[in-house]
Amino acid sequence: MMAADILLYSKNVFTAKTLEPAPLYVAVKGGLIAGVGPISEKDQWIDSHTKVYDLGDRVISPGFTDTHSFFTGYEFGFLGADLTNVKSLDEALDIIKDYADKHPLKKIVFGHGVDWDNVGGKIPGPEALDRIISDRPVIIVHANRRQAWLNTMALEFYRIDPEHVFAEGNWRAMNAYLSDEDFVVDDFVEYMKLLNSRGITTTMEMGFDEFYGFTNVLRKLEDEDRLTLRIAFMSQAVADLPNVPYGVWAKNNFNSDKLFFDGYNLYYPASELLTEDGEYPEDFGKEKIGVFHDFDYESLEKWVLEIDRVGLRSTLTAGGDASVRRILDMYDKCQKDENGRLINRQGFVFFTSVIHPDDLKRMAKMDTPAEVCLQMGAFGSQERLGEMSKKYGEWRMDRHNNYRAMVDAGVKIGAQTDLPLFIPDVAQSIYHCVSGRLGKDNSPAYDGKHTMTVGEVMQAWTINNQIGMAREDRVGTLEAGKWADIAVLDGDVFTASMEEMRDIKVCLTICDGKVVFSTLDK
Repeated sequence: MMAADILLYSKNVFTAKTLEPAPLYVAVKGGLIAGVGPISEKDQWIDSHTKVYDLGDRVISPGFTDTHSFFTGYEFGFLGADLTNVKSLDEALDIIKDYADKHPLKKIVFGHGVDWDNVGGKIPGPEALDRIISDRPVIIVHANRRQAWLNTMALEFYRIDPEHVFAEGNWRAMNAYLSDEDFVVDDFVEYMKLLNSRGITTTMEMGFDEFYGFTNVLRKLEDEDRLTLRIAFMSQAVADLPNVPYGVWAKNNFNSDKLFFDGYNLYYPASELLTEDGEYPEDFGKEKIGVFHDFDYESLEKWVLEIDRVGLRSTLTAGGDASVRRILDMYDKCQKDENGRLINRQGFVFFTSVIHPDDLKRMAKMDTPAEVCLQMGAFGSQERLGEMSKKYGEWRMDRHNNYRAMVDAGVKIGAQTDLPLFIPDVAQSIYHCVSGRLGKDNSPAYDGKHTMTVGEVMQAWTINNQIGMAREDRVGTLEAGKWADIAVLDGDVFTASMEEMRDIKVCLTICDGKVVFSTLDK
């Protein structure tokens, strides 16, 4: 038997094949998991060249996956001039003007990190920026990445709402920065480092339309062997309707172990509600859905079926139980195998939602993935629950974000963050989903009846996400022959108290058999 390149062992190895950890070793050789077995048998894999990690009771897990992240939105908050430390409007203007003078070829003058409290207490108007730069658009992003200060040219040309900055709304400006390899390449490398530090080894990146040059950046990094993540990417139509021929081309041209096209995120959030009898209301379907296009359900269904016809996947966002049911009606018309499971694994993206129990059963039968933001509890409070109760009706609240009901029905929950909404934090998601506590006041929600177990949350971050992407035969569990993507948590999340839970961090990340993050080797 050949010796391993890396040998890890712990009292707590979570293989993701079951819900509980076990005392095991994991041997890594040449980018693959070479063996997993009892700690007593580990020495057969060790020679003088093997890097050995004795991890005590730290948790060894398959690498984590985030199925809904936006580098495009994250990057928007780090572009251009750094205004993090400015203390006055005049100081901000001086830094912006200096940056513009030093970068005369930039199509847009960007800046980031400004705090409105330091420049007058609110978003400044365009006039001050117009005085210093009138021949190029200027976009200065607030430190919270949700608001921006723009000059007149930027307001007119890019039509960004200064009060509501988000990735989808910035698409007109994306070509100016996503195709600029001078800084996007290095910034994406730093972004990968951030995700690796959270144990992420696969990410599903949401891009827009035909990606505005960003796929060239990804291909460059792959060709240079600089990808420290496996990157799936989906197209979200904003400038136009979904370009299905482009998707077919992308699937054929991006289909490697590290970089692959996965379909379409059809962002047409819908929140219509069933009656108390579980039926569609009389006026159902009259509400237009969509953010950038005036869609109805019939139009959306045509796109879902066309995307499915060419062998690609769709994910849709829904909040109301009637909308969830209508989308399941669409999926029910898609291609299925002999067991009634969706061949192309059409799925849902959930943030806050109510789902009828009958439709949970349908989701499970069709094997429809549910990509859930498991860190949403950090935004929660009793006040917020009251708002949801008014929105959905008190009688529906037993179904609101009911992860327990989803799991019990057989729905595979996968984890997503909507990054930059959240930075991946597995321990934080365990805290909220297992304890049921809400982030703003740490109060329990739903009397603890909607919760998951630690093992179920861990499966959401690992094998379930890979099932959604149809890669479970290659990654997502710790088994011999699978890709060596591994994350190690510095505490035992299976026995830690909830007070201790949020302090647990990732201490080691391995992707493709290589250490890409470590606090253990310092």
